[in-house]
Amino acid sequence: MAKTLEEVRKEFRVEGVVISEWARKHGFEPHAVLDVLYGRRKGKFGVGKDISIALGIMDEVSTEHDQGGNKGGNL
Repeated sequence: MAKTLEEVRKEFRVEGVVISEWARKHGFEPHAVLDVLYGRRKGKFGVGKDISIALGIMDEVSTEHDQGGNKGGNL
């Protein structure tokens, strides 16, 4: 199950995780991770989406259903 932004921020605080270190370790720019964690970037597309998945905010499985599927029935 996906976590909320608040849950992730709390985990980082409790575990003493430095956001910039986490970002670099996972191949992301620190400012992009901060943007996702504080809601300035929605995290639904591109790098923001990748960050959301890595943080556990968005389930990778649920994102597959959101991508270009046939939402209108049979065409």
